Amino acid sequence: MIFIISLKNHPDHYIKEYSIVFIFTILTIVILYQMYSLQEIKLSQLKNKRKADLYLIYQLFQPFQKFLIHSQNFRTYSIVHQFFQFEFKEEFFQIGGDFIYLKEIYLRNRKFLFFINADAMGKSLLGFGGIIVLSSVLSAILKRTETIKTEQKRYPDTWLKYISMDIQEVLGGFEGFMMISCVIGLIDEENGFTYFINFDHPKPLQIRSNKEFNFLEYNNHNKLGFPSKIQTLQINRTYLQNQESFVAYSDGCIEIEMNEKINENETLIIELLSKTSEDLSDFLSNLQKKGIIKDDISLLKIVYNKIPELTFIKDNKEIKIPFNESMFLEIKKTILNLLKGKKYSEIVYNYGNWINDFPYDDDLLYILSVAYRKMKEYNLSIEIGERLLNFNMHYNKNYSNLIFCYLKNLNISRVDTLLAEFKKHFPKQSVVFENKIKKFFKKIHINE
Repeated sequence: MIFIISLKNHPDHYIKEYSIVFIFTILTIVILYQMYSLQEIKLSQLKNKRKADLYLIYQLFQPFQKFLIHSQNFRTYSIVHQFFQFEFKEEFFQIGGDFIYLKEIYLRNRKFLFFINADAMGKSLLGFGGIIVLSSVLSAILKRTETIKTEQKRYPDTWLKYISMDIQEVLGGFEGFMMISCVIGLIDEENGFTYFINFDHPKPLQIRSNKEFNFLEYNNHNKLGFPSKIQTLQINRTYLQNQESFVAYSDGCIEIEMNEKINENETLIIELLSKTSEDLSDFLSNLQKKGIIKDDISLLKIVYNKIPELTFIKDNKEIKIPFNESMFLEIKKTILNLLKGKKYSEIVYNYGNWINDFPYDDDLLYILSVAYRKMKEYNLSIEIGERLLNFNMHYNKNYSNLIFCYLKNLNISRVDTLLAEFKKHFPKQSVVFENKIKKFFKKIHINE
């Protein structure tokens, strides 16, 4: 079977970066073909050859399991237990479709912890082939981010969106034969703000400092590699306080056989983690006590080890204040009062960086975008408005603000796209909205 992946829409450097994907994919397919082809070899020789081939595939993957986290602001723990195991030269190895990866990266001069927990479609070798492709693509993307300044200038939510589209571009070339569920995200080292996207993976958990477990039930997308048009991606948000944890896990952690039935109750993961030590060392044994493991298992736990700080400008000086909920609400109230007083430059100068670095509140993102528009900084207004779209495409007022700025920049194609999106999400308001946009256009035309 030969897979052809089209990169005709990618720049030339993308082709170079993704060449490693094709090498690993072709090599894996050749090895798998050799393993299962009919050969006139004695059974013992065939078994030894099969083990050697499995070991070679296993070694191909090892570079993607070497990750070091230098930051003292995170403690990370993980388990990957693949269902398929084999012996080679008196040692035991695992191959399967579950994957965890961590790496520190810089975006907009801020340090983030990148993480992914993935589960490739198919058992053992088939799933492992998908993970080799995924890890190869990720390696190229992360290398690109380290070396290309335009990548480093992206906002974290925008960066997540575009790398997900890159992965989808490659996996989509397999026309549904290589799909991967995953949770992929970034955590801001300074303030614990967490961005993530869920591609048909189990709902991640947040463990509060008081040991309260909360499922993070946000937007969920199709698996990466799903054979359909590119989805409109929505970035999920949360934030971690000191000693709080973010947990991502594959469905193998909950879909175990209990009383001759496969468990589908997701609350099992909370029961297990509540009885498991922080470093997860006894998670597997606790799981085996509950039932029979039927699939690959992976679990990633990231503990935020810092009192989060937010940056403001006060008396022309940059200050950092420890974050808490009451402080957040008080500052939001201050910003709303500045908006009422039409003090747009104060909003931008004193609180712009804070809103950008801790974009948890849709109203504040919208206010910052409006403030930039009022100051005639249309490109900056667009940047913030597009970020708000990344988080919440149902924030009504954002569309008119964005369209006004795009009209000022004469970007009619983007205006048409936003109008179509508005009609899709707010069909009952579309006529009134279009009339409003026509007034915008006339006003701009007169002023020019």
